[in-house]
Amino acid sequence: MNIEKLTQYWFFFSFLLQLFFGLTFIFLLDIFLDILYWPYSDPGIPRLFGVALLGYSFLNLLAYRKKEWECVKMVVLQQIVWILLEILAMLYIHFGLPTHPIVWVNTIIWIVQVTVFIYIYIQHK
Repeated sequence: MNIEKLTQYWFFFSFLLQLFFGLTFIFLLDIFLDILYWPYSDPGIPRLFGVALLGYSFLNLLAYRKKEWECVKMVVLQQIVWILLEILAMLYIHFGLPTHPIVWVNTIIWIVQVTVFIYIYIQHK
């Protein structure tokens, strides 16, 4: 079965989004965390997160180039699991640690992204 245009566009959008956040966490960490009012003591951990996001972004780019659902199904499932775990971590941060309300923007972005991936998975099932 061929994938829908929405799926292809969403893979490309996810590539750009995760590329942006990945590069930001690696190269502009201080600026980004200052904008979010996010205190940190270990600059290595956020940069490792940035590297993980870069890996996921390029996985989206590879999936974007495919045309068959069977070729991208595991990427969609992987994105759903990854983003759901990320959202759980963000909710822990929101309710367990002192954060600035602007951090919710990041969480909302991930909630929208996982919602679309779930919709894509259901549509192709």
